[in-house]
Amino acid sequence: FSILAPKYEPYISAVSTHEFERGKVHSGVIITGRGFTKNSVVFFNGDKVTTKYSSGFQLTADGLDFKTLKVGTYYIHVEESGKKSNLYPVMAKPFPPPIIDRTNPTVLYEGGGNTTLYLYGSRFCKTSSATSRVCIKNPKVVILDPQKQPLTGRYNITRTYVYSTYAYVYGTFNTSNLKPGVYMFYFELPTGERSNPAPITLKPIPPPSIDRLSPTTIYEGQTVSNFYIYGLFFCPTSGT
Repeated sequence: FSILAPKYEPYISAVSTHEFERGKVHSGVIITGRGFTKNSVVFFNGDKVTTKYSSGFQLTADGLDFKTLKVGTYYIHVEESGKKSNLYPVMAKPFPPPIIDRTNPTVLYEGGGNTTLYLYGSRFCKTSSATSRVCIKNPKVVILDPQKQPLTGRYNITRTYVYSTYAYVYGTFNTSNLKPGVYMFYFELPTGERSNPAPITLKPIPPPSIDRLSPTTIYEGQTVSNFYIYGLFFCPTSGT
């Protein structure tokens, strides 16, 4: 008589990569275990993927789609003739978050309207090549007001510069009708990773001050056609 070897259910013992970069499709993922046949099919996150049979102990999976997945744990399993293997966990890992090193300026005054603001940092965008100095797509800039509420449409990017040792975003910050306080700026990647906060302090407008006059001496009866007042924080209602 003959003894038929029992047919094992498929079982995954290891996967060649445990952490996957998001935003792309991964192929050539090696799955090892037992009970695999030429009819075995690999599933990722519930979806069937292209499966290549190597042996009863090894499969190769192509087309693991991480393009839109958030950071977290997802599962691979194998199905064979109606039998389902164990669920094997893999991680969609976060991208390194962007960094804001500094801003220029760091202090603004209320009522200034559109004010030029530089955000210096790194990892806030991708370029088309190693020598390109411009972001393929402008980064997203998130602003939270002093009450931690988001502000939209307040910062408009004019251009970006990416160099080997530093990078920055140049744009305008519209402070019209904003109250004094500390406003937090962030870079945010399309995949959700957010940079460290960069504070911009909006201060009340100080009273006008006069530093000097020109000329400083006027004689009785003299008519002066050009009289200059030098100072800070003049406004149309301050008078002269």
